[in-house]
Amino acid sequence: MNVFIWRFIWKIITYKHITWIHKLGFKFITLSFNILYSSYIFNLTFIIGINFNLIKVHNIRIINTKFSFLLRQDMTFKLSNLGIANGDVSIIRGNIFRNGNLENSFKGSFT
Repeated sequence: MNVFIWRFIWKIITYKHITWIHKLGFKFITLSFNILYSSYIFNLTFIIGINFNLIKVHNIRIINTKFSFLLRQDMTFKLSNLGIANGDVSIIRGNIFRNGNLENSFKGSFT
């Protein structure tokens, strides 16, 4: 019974740590986006979603960062400028929305 109680308490502690690091990572990613895109003329059109894979190795660390966003066709984007290691980036490029559809779009993944 004591082992069950300690496991339950440990799950609560680790859950709070995961949510805290989740918020910290989200603030770091949005801050890096603001710094990156404020130095250029163009701005990011939409940020669709940012997902984190948290893996626990003694301390909780963010190992993989996955995010996807929408770029206009006249924008250029370099992955080397975005300082995220071991990140999977999915980019959707295309024209401006016409009649609710995204024309000439493609989806690529980079590792």
